[in-house]
Amino acid sequence: PFLTQGQRTMVHRFATSGNAVEVGVGPAGSGKTAVMGVVRELAEKTDTPIMGTALAARTAAGFRTATGIPSATLTRFIGESTESGGLPSASIVVVDEAAMVGTRALADLVSRVHQAGAKIVLIGDACQLPEIEAGGAFAGLARRTNPASLRTNRRQHERWERQALADLRLGHAPEA
Repeated sequence: PFLTQGQRTMVHRFATSGNAVEVGVGPAGSGKTAVMGVVRELAEKTDTPIMGTALAARTAAGFRTATGIPSATLTRFIGESTESGGLPSASIVVVDEAAMVGTRALADLVSRVHQAGAKIVLIGDACQLPEIEAGGAFAGLARRTNPASLRTNRRQHERWERQALADLRLGHAPEA
């Protein structure tokens, strides 16, 4: 009951589309993490293995705390999946802040997920922090596909706060 209609639509799509790759975009505070918490609940109810990853350890830890999805850094996640012989089939891998992940690393991860017959959900915002390495994969997917999108900042309650974050997101630092 706490989800907006846009969040419900995103949950439904991630849970039922049958797509091997899903892209979810939205600005900071729009509720992407809340969506993934509900997806985790659905995965648990259907005995579907779900795991999360992010480029930075702090991001992975925050994602784990906020959603309940076991999460690790991308490097650790790939290393552990290699050591264990691959990902469980029919599992879900969620990449938080996917716009920060370099194209080569993202392609490697998608390939591993595909080989396992699993699903990957990429969530983030291409207008936020960019990749450090050669990048553009997430932004390209967000432009070329029909991503599930959230547009409204729900975290900040004051109008001026939402406007400042929107300005910062679009590169208008002096206005922010």
